[in-house]
Amino acid sequence: MDNKLLSSNFSCLNDDIKVYYLDTCVWSEIASIDKSFNKFNAFFENENLVACLSTFALSELSKPTNLKNERSIFFEETKANISVPLPYDFVIESEVKNFPNDWKMQWIPLAKLFSSSSQITFDSVQGLLEEKRSKFLQFANNRFLKLDEYKTNFPPLHGDDYTIEDSSAFAWAVSLDFLSREFPFFLKSQIGFIRNNSREILKSLKSLWLRCELIFFKYYLHGQDPKISDFIDYAHACYAPYCNVFVTEKNLSNVLKHIKRHDDILSNTTIIHVSDFLKQINLKGMRTK
Repeated sequence: MDNKLLSSNFSCLNDDIKVYYLDTCVWSEIASIDKSFNKFNAFFENENLVACLSTFALSELSKPTNLKNERSIFFEETKANISVPLPYDFVIESEVKNFPNDWKMQWIPLAKLFSSSSQITFDSVQGLLEEKRSKFLQFANNRFLKLDEYKTNFPPLHGDDYTIEDSSAFAWAVSLDFLSREFPFFLKSQIGFIRNNSREILKSLKSLWLRCELIFFKYYLHGQDPKISDFIDYAHACYAPYCNVFVTEKNLSNVLKHIKRHDDILSNTTIIHVSDFLKQINLKGMRTK
């Protein structure tokens, strides 16, 4: 699957639609609660509300071992408004292509992924994910799990400890490092523009900027050690600036709320813990930590 096929099937949502991004853990909780989709459907039957199911979550949940019911029952029979955003690694490509202008997230209705008349199907998305999985894991092992190396090149600006004041400079530095490795021709063509403007200009690359902030807040300020499973959180976070409500587990929600208090990248996004969301749609029996 290539960008041309993706761009011909994914499109922007209307501005008046409120998007709820539901992390994989949210969908797992819903799947684990009997008759949960009745209340889920009731909540999202409003045409101005959309539940977001990323291809990461769709791929994970479609595995027979992770669902009580068949995929066709769990997804195809729901009447709720569910859309799938552009796959994770295509988001930054789209941001780069439109730089320095803001880019709007593109979506495809879940029903269209299961439609035989569509050019793009769930199987083709699944194939894309499988094709890229090894690349993601290689990056996670080669770069993501070695975040301490950044500390050598980016010591605290003042004193011995990292502070909030270091976060913006860190995001700027890591963004440039990422662009130099993954999009060298873009960086070469734009370096004069970037050099002559504030580092704030890179915030038009919203998914990249937030992921850099996430690294700093979680592993520098909060002092956590990166794990391979964290990479999926890192990937999910790229959608946070492009939705109205971002629902996730406790650790990631706490980090994103911390970022939100100190950076305007999430000024239009509400961060909610999964248990609070389930209560909001009147579901009980949560197992979520």
